[in-house]
Amino acid sequence: LVDDYRNTEPWSRFWPNIVPIREHITTSQGEFIIDNVYDTADMISGGKPEDRPTVIVIPATVEHDGRTYPVTKVEPEVFADLSGIEEIFIHAEIVPYLDPHALDDKDLSGIILYVPDDLVEEYQNTYPWSLFPDIRPISEAGIETVTIGSAPVNMKYIENRRIVIRHNGRKYSVQGTLLR
Repeated sequence: LVDDYRNTEPWSRFWPNIVPIREHITTSQGEFIIDNVYDTADMISGGKPEDRPTVIVIPATVEHDGRTYPVTKVEPEVFADLSGIEEIFIHAEIVPYLDPHALDDKDLSGIILYVPDDLVEEYQNTYPWSLFPDIRPISEAGIETVTIGSAPVNMKYIENRRIVIRHNGRKYSVQGTLLR
């Protein structure tokens, strides 16, 4: 319908300010629903880095069309298949909403939930996040922020017992050496 409004008078006079209320986008971080009214994003799937299938990463924000949207909701589909998952990293600065039944019948033993340091207690007291038996501050996961050039990089993985930093689709050692 957005194109109909863009091509019809008097609405076409509002172009380029005509945007869908909600739109589905896919990024390297996963699939999201962008809410252009509230300027928020719901994570609907993904979060599993291709090179680290035992991890789910929920970003603090997602970028789309030059705008940054905070991730405020995680859909149950993100946790549909937890087989083989060892760690979940949530970078959101507020505890994202999760359907109370999203974790029903899920075996959460052996999965470490890493959250921002100042939100550990809030996750421990917020259902259904509180169902995770092992909730830890992200700082316990190792490196928190790495800078490549002047850009901070928050994504780090352990690969073959070494820490690997991913930035702009490339992998780097902690020393900054580009890896293959």
